[in-house]
This record gives sequence, C-alpha cells and structure tokens, in this order.
Amino acid sequence: MLQRLNLKWKVLAIIATGPLVIAVIFSWYRVGDIRNGAENAIVAKSEAIVLMAEATRQEMSKKRESGIMRPFDEIDESKVLQAVPVITAINTAAINAQKATCPRPFP
Repeated sequence: MLQRLNLKWKVLAIIATGPLVIAVIFSWYRVGDIRNGAENAIVAKSEAIVLMAEATRQEMSKKRESGIMRPFDEIDESKVLQAVPVITAINTAAINAQKATCPRPFP
C-alpha cells in the first residue's frame, strides 16, 4: 500500500505526523496540569474549612472557660450536646463544607 502512494503524499504524511504527535503530548500534559490544579483547589478549600472549624472550637472553648456559657449540668439534657465546643465546630464545618462543594464530583 505504501509503495502505491505518490511521493507528495508520503512527504505530506511525514510532515503532518510531527505536529500531530506534539499536539497529543501537549494535550495530555495540559489535562494533567488542569487535574492537579483542581485537586489543589479542593485541598486548599478543605484546609480553610478545617482551620475555620478549629478556630470556632477554640473560641467556644474560651467562652466556656471564661464563664460566658453555663456549666453543662445547668443546661437541659436535650441541648447539652450543642454546648460542646467540638460539636459546634463540626456543625460549622458541615455547613460551610456544603456551601463549598463542587457541583459535580471530581473523577
């Protein structure tokens, strides 16, 4: 089959193959770069949520220690769990995590 092709088509095929191979390599590299950028953005957003939750927990703990919040034995049993600083931080993180999620899952 290759012997039946004209010299013009053989040269044209060789010339077209180089840019095509380079385009495929660059496309593959760019897709990987975009994927890494998306993963880094998700990690950064998650770190911000965790830092915010930790700050909330610390502030709630300071309020408890300074006496702003009532002792747990003075709070109604059904609401005592909400007075725990870690639970407040978890609830805050869950609310902000729902707001910060991507519209579609990352493959």
